[in-house]
Amino acid sequence: MGHIIIGGVLAFFTAQILTNAQVTTANGWATIFGCGEPGIGTASAVAPASWKATAISRPPTILQSRYSSLSQAKSEKNDMNRTYTYLTTLIGAICLLFIIYILFFAHTRTVRSDVVQGVLIGYGLAFVTAQAYARIKATKVNGWITMFGLGVPGNGMLFRAACAQIFPGPVNVPQEAMYWWTNADGTGHTLSGRHDYILHFPPGGLPPNDAFWSLTMGDAKNRFVANPINRYSVSDHSGLAQNEDGSVDIYIQNAAPAGHESNWLPAPAADNFILWLRVYVPGAAILDGKYTVPPV
Repeated sequence: MGHIIIGGVLAFFTAQILTNAQVTTANGWATIFGCGEPGIGTASAVAPASWKATAISRPPTILQSRYSSLSQAKSEKNDMNRTYTYLTTLIGAICLLFIIYILFFAHTRTVRSDVVQGVLIGYGLAFVTAQAYARIKATKVNGWITMFGLGVPGNGMLFRAACAQIFPGPVNVPQEAMYWWTNADGTGHTLSGRHDYILHFPPGGLPPNDAFWSLTMGDAKNRFVANPINRYSVSDHSGLAQNEDGSVDIYIQNAAPAGHESNWLPAPAADNFILWLRVYVPGAAILDGKYTVPPV
């Protein structure tokens, strides 16, 4: 039983350290870059309400420039893909074997072996628990994945760890921004530069907001994709052309779409890629979970 207790304690502290590891403090202010799980570290959690109101009311151009710089620095994203599924299963199996061995097989016990086993089991349980909880809390519609409640002060340690599995970059409270990402089209196939895609927003179906929205292209490692027109995202400030019925089509492909260059989001030549949709100061339909992002 001592091993289990040690494992549980280490699971708690490991997850706590992982979610707090990237807190940055300066002049008494705390923020997080690359982890972005508020409740402990973001400006939304620690700054006064007047600062939050000021941030919301800033012009969209300022928000866009800050968003672009943060996006460029974003680290490699855990996209809950097959590799992470295999890794989670492997670690869970190892933990289970450890527990079975400890409980049902005779073995020589030493303080050193107990500590080592406790560390391994604790780390494994922390990882598997965060992965499992992330899958429970994530919402997936039309291939787009989001999480409600990101960045809310007071979020528990387990929820913050789960958020970090899906949204490792800086995040805000929902009233300031909502996020979606996808690496698959509407039929579930992986997005690839070998194919041409259209993201169709029906009339009146653009993301409701009081600031701006943007759609960003990232390669498989979530880095910007080099392209001849240096365009890495499109937004409601990009001069997107509407169709005759008021709908909007965004062309996601490697080659420029003839006659639709204004709505072109360049994709890599052949590699897989990821799409991020961000909506700043989202409307009530988004916050209430009634808005649905259309499939790619």
